[in-house]
Amino acid sequence: MIISITPEIATDEVPIYAGGLGILEGDKYLEASKYNEKYVVLTLFYPNGHSRYYVNNEIREEVVDYSYLEENMVNEGDIEIQARPGNVKLKVLSIARGNAKVVYFKTISPDWAVRATSRLYVEDSKFDYEYKYIILAKASEEYVKKLDNVKAVYAHESLAGLALIGLYGKYETHLVTHTPGPWGHPYFSSRTLREEFGIHVDVEDVMLTKLLLNYSNYFHTVSVKHNDLTKIMFPESSPSPLTNGVSFDRWMHEEVKKIYNTGKGSFGEARVKARNDLLSLLRKYKEIDQDKLIVVWARRMTRYKRPYFVSRLIREMGKDLNVVFVIAGKAHPRDAEGIVYMNEFNWLSKELKNVIYIHDYSLTNAKYILSGGDLLLFTPFSGWEACGTSYMKAGINGVPTLSSKDGGTLEIIKDGYNGYFFGEDIREFVDIYNSPKAKEIDSRDYVDFVNKFLYIINKAESDRDWFKNLSENTFSSFIKFCDIKRVMDKVIT
Repeated sequence: MIISITPEIATDEVPIYAGGLGILEGDKYLEASKYNEKYVVLTLFYPNGHSRYYVNNEIREEVVDYSYLEENMVNEGDIEIQARPGNVKLKVLSIARGNAKVVYFKTISPDWAVRATSRLYVEDSKFDYEYKYIILAKASEEYVKKLDNVKAVYAHESLAGLALIGLYGKYETHLVTHTPGPWGHPYFSSRTLREEFGIHVDVEDVMLTKLLLNYSNYFHTVSVKHNDLTKIMFPESSPSPLTNGVSFDRWMHEEVKKIYNTGKGSFGEARVKARNDLLSLLRKYKEIDQDKLIVVWARRMTRYKRPYFVSRLIREMGKDLNVVFVIAGKAHPRDAEGIVYMNEFNWLSKELKNVIYIHDYSLTNAKYILSGGDLLLFTPFSGWEACGTSYMKAGINGVPTLSSKDGGTLEIIKDGYNGYFFGEDIREFVDIYNSPKAKEIDSRDYVDFVNKFLYIINKAESDRDWFKNLSENTFSSFIKFCDIKRVMDKVIT
């Protein structure tokens, strides 16, 4: 039996997630359901979710009660864990496919614990932040110790990795980091760690990842570049890369999947059907010219993803280009800058006929957006993206990507053959919020981004056979590398 502990997971039955990590773990769960060996994912149930927005004159957040999802879950009973502020009682809920299962711990009492675990990645205090993951850690330990034949435990990010403290020495433990730089490695109060886990350290605040290296038999990253950067961040460690993949069952369009499974059929016709399905979705938002090239940017709205590259491009020349821009993504509810980006794209969508902003980006519409576009834009600041998977989801459907040189793109995109690169490959940690160097890099990258973008769309318009070959090359090369089965084979064995 393999145990996977994660802060979030995106399943069709319980679509409470924030972004890439949740999607990745959901894809692993789906793939694991095909194996005979048991695979159990442990996480928290967040009754008020992460983020949902509606559009009035501007983007507004609404808080949702997801408790109704319990109706479709199995109630495995209650467990109780000990914590300094008081014992915590949790309901154990689960869903299953084959031998794969996701277990959700829902806090029942006391009130402080219910508050701390009510939302995903949204807290009102450091106390709530720390105890949210202490609850996950202790509930996971309590659940695992009742299981038989546990082969290995994987903890995703250091927040879930707290569970390894109590499991180390009893099971084979793996810590997986999904974030490349110091911004993704949180600190915990040494007092909290001492009171809850009996760990004594001499500093006031402890970097969790550095601490948890002592409780991990193995340390993993999620791309080769991420691995190189992690060695710089943690020179005392010996990480190994386990580059992300995606579930073909989940992300490959049905018509493309038929060709993948049988080796028969017209790829061009399958692409047309995928594109038409996206057009049907887009018409729910506004009428567009269906003959124009569809350019997609679908990401979380935050600075390091550089949505401002796309908004600037649209403002400067968007209305004069023979393309439709489809922008999809949401911000963290507490990311004021991210919400500004959302409002800007919403405004651009209202002002320009060839811009559509999808504010309610979700598992359901992402499948159409990423499989049906003509070109994907992947623009993170180099060194900030651990791997990324949106270009994989697009690529297995024959959608090429114009990408910055970051994450796992460097392992699969061959410039000019199955996609294009722009910008610099940064191998140091640049503070994009405070360093003047960040603005200099952005300035150079943006010029290259625009030049490459204009080349691609002009070439695609003038030479349809060239673009068809680019699409076919993308499909044939991406299906060889991006299958989540590659990842799960290493995890299971």
